[in-house]
Amino acid sequence: LKDESKAGRYTLNHGYDESKPDSELGAADFAQAAEFRGGSLVTPASEIKKGDLHTKLQWKCHCGHVFESTPFTILKAGFWCPECCEALPWAFDKAAAHVPFYAQVWYDTHSKAEENNVYPYDEHEDDEERKDGQDDSADHLVNYDYNETDFTYQDGYWYYNSVLAPDEVTPNLITTVSFNLGLTPNQFNGGTFNLKIDAQAVQSEHNAETALESVGWPQN
Repeated sequence: LKDESKAGRYTLNHGYDESKPDSELGAADFAQAAEFRGGSLVTPASEIKKGDLHTKLQWKCHCGHVFESTPFTILKAGFWCPECCEALPWAFDKAAAHVPFYAQVWYDTHSKAEENNVYPYDEHEDDEERKDGQDDSADHLVNYDYNETDFTYQDGYWYYNSVLAPDEVTPNLITTVSFNLGLTPNQFNGGTFNLKIDAQAVQSEHNAETALESVGWPQN
């Protein structure tokens, strides 16, 4: 800008008091930044040292994904959930509806009525990484709704919250599956969608009270 006095209208809100020196930033600031991104800070405040921006903490996004990152990466570098903030699919409307940090940019030039708008990739500009090995995975074309009442997500896995009795079957983990039709290229027309599930189990006797704390197959 030629006139920096007009720069205020272009300044982004990062969800915390940026006038504070780094040495004064602490758990409350980290929690505010997480909330402004539609999520929360998981690590207890009692375990967080004021001014420490480089120790990894646990965070949770609006979809329930728990991940680790440093406060510096979240507050200063613009990083957030590695699953929800992947480059594909470009469902910007959906992200803006849950993430105020992103909404301030998106709704500057878009309407909230566009919530289901999805942008397809550009086959010339965005497929450079696919030239040497075509990836026919449809992961970025599909949305899943998960049963967060009976299952807990952590470290890339979903854990059943209760002990399963012999011959008992868990409730469904995935409640609905939907497709980003505006993003789906013609190569998938008439195709078959296969959902591959990998499951593991541990014994409940002589083990921890929850699957999150269990240690495999104890010998006792």
